[in-house]
This record gives sequence, C-alpha cells and structure tokens, in this order.
Amino acid sequence: MAKKRKWQQLLAALGGELDAPESAMWSDLKLRPLALPEVDLDEVRMDTVFLGHGLRYPVLVGALTGGHRRLATINRRLATLTHRNGLAMSVGSQREQLVEPEAGTSFRVVRRAAPASFIMANIGAAQLVEQVSGPRMDARDLEQLVESIQADALVVHANFVHEALQPEGDTRAYGVLEALGHLVKELHCPVLVKETGSGLDRLTARRLEAVGVAALETAGAGGASMARMERRLAQWRGDDQAASTAATFVDWGIPAPASFLEVRQATSVPVIAGGGIRTGLDAVRALAAGADLVSVSLPLIQKAASSDNQLQRWMNGFLQEMRLGMFLVGAASLGQLRDMAPVVLTGSTREYVEMVNKRPMV
Repeated sequence: MAKKRKWQQLLAALGGELDAPESAMWSDLKLRPLALPEVDLDEVRMDTVFLGHGLRYPVLVGALTGGHRRLATINRRLATLTHRNGLAMSVGSQREQLVEPEAGTSFRVVRRAAPASFIMANIGAAQLVEQVSGPRMDARDLEQLVESIQADALVVHANFVHEALQPEGDTRAYGVLEALGHLVKELHCPVLVKETGSGLDRLTARRLEAVGVAALETAGAGGASMARMERRLAQWRGDDQAASTAATFVDWGIPAPASFLEVRQATSVPVIAGGGIRTGLDAVRALAAGADLVSVSLPLIQKAASSDNQLQRWMNGFLQEMRLGMFLVGAASLGQLRDMAPVVLTGSTREYVEMVNKRPMV
C-alpha cells in the first residue's frame, strides 16, 4: 500500500501545478543593488560549510521521493546532480524500507552516485511515537536507516497536515518532542527537523533547539502543497469528501519567508530556508537574510523525471541567477552577502512579521 502511494505521489507531483495557490513571496525580501559593485562576476564564490561538511554551493536538494523501485532512477539523477555541483541532498521518507527491505534500493543508489556528498536519511516525525498503524521507531531502527545509505545526518520531517489528510495517515502527535530529545542523544549522527510546506513556527523552533536538534528547515507555505497533492489523489480515487477537505487546507501554513525569518530570529542553530524557492534570486534573498542553505525540491524532481540533461540545465540556470544576484549587490562570498547586503522587508511578509513580533513568545 505504501509503495503504491509513493508512486501515486510522484505522479501527482508530475501531473501539474502543485504549489500553494498563494506564492511564497520571497520577492518581499528586497535587496539593494550597488551601481558600482566593485567585484568581478567571475570572482563570485558560494562555497560554505554545513554541519562540518564543505559544499560548493549552499543548496540542498530537498526530500520528496523514494520507497518504490521505479523511483531509483530519479534519486540517482538527483544524487548525480548533487555530486557534480557540490550540493547537499536529503532522500525522501524511508519508512517503508524497514517494512520492505527491497524498498531501500531506491535510496541506496544515492550514495553510489554521490560518494562524497552530504546526504541525509529521512523519517517522519509521526513514526517516533506509537501509531494505530504500528509501533514507534526507536534509535536502533533509525540507525539502521542511516547506515543503509551511509548518510551523514538524519532529517525528521513534520508533516501532520499531510498525515491528517491521508486515508491511512498517522495522526498521533503527543510525545514527538520528547522522542526527538532521546533520539538526538542516542543517534550517532546529527538530527535535523524540517517542515513540509506549512512552515516552522518560532515556539516549536525554540523547543527543538532546546532538545539538541542540530539544524532546522522551515519549508513554509507557498511551495509544494501537500494538501493540494492529497486533493488530487482523492479526486483520482473518486473520494469527493476527502478532496473537498484537502482543498480547504491548500493555503494552510506560515508564509515561507515569514516562517524563515521568525525561526532565524528565534534560534541560533543553522537554518535552511525552504518553501517556494523557484529562482536563484529567491535563494540569494534568503541567504542574505541569514539562511545557511536553501532547499529546492519540486522543480528538481520534475526535471529529474525527464532526463539528467534537463535537470542539470535547470540547476545551471539557478546557480547563474544566484551568482548574478550576489554580483549585483557587490558580494564575492556568502560572508560578504550577509554583511554587505541589507534586506528590506516589504509587502505582506512585512505585515505578517510585524504582527507576529507584537505577540510575546510563549
């Protein structure tokens, strides 16, 4: 059942528009260009270090797929892209791998294609506590998943909107934070936590930092909408009620740039900006505002489903846009970008952030 759903989710992602109806509005983060940048374009460098691992570019190939043998080709292409360009990568949820070991084939191709890259294993937050569908996964289970793909870290994805809209979703959430605290102490690699399209809030971010999580990915609203995906899947199976319920939540969540800004302000751990980053200029805006990495998922999986060449061409354009954005604000490095390129917050993101900041942090 889970393998079939993985395949259906990919078809939904490839079947048309999946982004939330309201764009992520990264353009609300305005950069002030320099008329005389005083830097050469070909001198712009974007190398960085993330959790002790060197990267040529501050880009994470985000989690979205795996768990079905027909997805191995896509993961191999994404891993090859990661290796060629000096990026980081997270695989999709490996939950099915513990139930059906053969599902691991679609994940193991990643390390073979990217032997020296920073790779993250992946599991859902719901699997850290007992569910109706089965017992919780403990540190030994998760260590097994990490070792099976020789991952450098484990990312735990919080996707309770998605779970609640699935017919067989896992909706017990009590105790996840405590379980994360134990996992951080017991696992022999860094543990990260990411949202999946609804955005991390500052209260949860503070709690995650307090239990020792190594880094956070905000993934706010405006990018791929899991509710929109579930609406499409419900329509395909003829479930009008489920489709209607999912449609109600397609714009649910904290807007992506607002989620990133409040988490960046509230915590001191590395923060990955995600949710609707569709251009290299979006990435530069987030990096100038303090992001350690930017995460891109949906556009990459859509190109990876076609060919290696289309995937690399898209990334070439994305990286060139990043390079141009840095050049035009006079930044030859990421350090200079953060020091020299003030971000002017405008539009609905500014209004949202100002309203949130008026409320005391609980």
